[in-house]
Amino acid sequence: MTGGLAVVTGASGGLGAAIATRLHRTGRPLLLLARRREEMARLGLDGALLAAVDVRDEDAVAEALGAATARFGPVETLVNNAGVLRLGDLASQPVDDWRATLEVNVLAVVGVTRQVLPAMLERQSGTIVVVSSLGARQVFAHESAYCASKAAVHAMCEALRLEAAPYGVRVIEIAPGLVETALVDSTTDAQLRDRYLAGRRHALDPEAVAEVVGLACDLPQDVCVRELHVAHTRQA
Repeated sequence: MTGGLAVVTGASGGLGAAIATRLHRTGRPLLLLARRREEMARLGLDGALLAAVDVRDEDAVAEALGAATARFGPVETLVNNAGVLRLGDLASQPVDDWRATLEVNVLAVVGVTRQVLPAMLERQSGTIVVVSSLGARQVFAHESAYCASKAAVHAMCEALRLEAAPYGVRVIEIAPGLVETALVDSTTDAQLRDRYLAGRRHALDPEAVAEVVGLACDLPQDVCVRELHVAHTRQA
């Protein structure tokens, strides 16, 4: 199948790279956004437009979107995947960790979505995918900032779905459990990071979650998978 332009944030590795690869298989034109252009280029997705941007930079995102829509037409699918996970105890974690987490995991999702949403509402067609987390509901120690950010994103998805549904625009929240990615690498506390990695068990491959994202996007426009919780069968 083919479809309109799909935009994937955080597409340089892990889950974002897997999602981009899955969408590319359907023939969709792609705009990939991430800070590391060389990592996106290594994916070898012919025809994809690559933009080395920080999703918090609204002007840079707007420029990339403008180039992509001029080439491929309007954005039909947006996958908000970029995120950070900074572990820490609430009593001692630097407030800058909280700030960075909320900026990337919440405000950037809002910012990128706002840049494509008005045109979708006007066309009465489009799909907004937000990669959330089981951490929005199942909170873990040392992850208060991350879980709080994902709870905020969950609430945003619920509200946006109510606002967009009358216009035929889908809002899909994908909430994975543990996934084999480098997300935790952004943690500044090396001891907590090493402990987290040592204790991580029963994590999904990124390709498994990407397949779920692809299946939800491939459904007819009048079918909206509102929220999906995805985890390894053995994850408690």
